Amino acid sequence: MEYLFIILILFLVLATTRALTVVIHELGHAVPAIFLTKEKVAIYIGSFGDPNKSLHVNIGLLEVWFKYSPFLWGRGLCVMPVRWLNNAGLCRVVPF
Repeated sequence: MEYLFIILILFLVLATTRALTVVIHELGHAVPAIFLTKEKVAIYIGSFGDPNKSLHVNIGLLEVWFKYSPFLWGRGLCVMPVRWLNNAGLCRVVPF
């Protein structure tokens, strides 16, 4: 029985760590994009751009969409202004 408890704790730690890793990773794209473009940037945690069934949080120029289920937070997407999505714009954002 104690092994079941340990496995449950490990599962919760891994799920939490994975979610935090995705948030930090997407912020690594969003923060430089905000500094360079001075325009709104959106990050989606738990989906690839689908705001349905998501919690929406605005922090200045940053829009964050969290899926309600933390078990889906293993993926994410950062969306920046379209004019920055050409090769020159990506060269400015990616090195950060």
